[in-house]
Amino acid sequence: MKGIYIGFAAAALITVGLYLSKRKKNENLVQEIVDEIEFDKIIEFFKGKVTVLDSSVKAVGFRISKIPDLKKYNLSSLEGKEGVLLTFYNESSSTIDSINSKVLISSKLDRQTQDAFGDKEMIIFN
Repeated sequence: MKGIYIGFAAAALITVGLYLSKRKKNENLVQEIVDEIEFDKIIEFFKGKVTVLDSSVKAVGFRISKIPDLKKYNLSSLEGKEGVLLTFYNESSSTIDSINSKVLISSKLDRQTQDAFGDKEMIIFN
């Protein structure tokens, strides 16, 4: 079972990387700088959007610090910052929904967010 999650995480990271690398500017990727990333705010982001998901779409959060080579994906402004990319990953098409995505940028994570991520690169919310 752990292998399935690792495989899914790797595929999702590759997809995010490919998607971001194809964009010259991440103009559709909303970025918000906050004092501290709060887990309640992450849940709130997804609550308003999860109602129309089909079974192949997963609500996921990626730790920015775990995305390899930020410059390659036009995210070099996030270098040295802690952040979370909130998005929807479609397993069937191996794509993310950039319109319904958001990056929370902060050097601090609240305790609940730290506990949820641990040392993982992503969380699947549904």
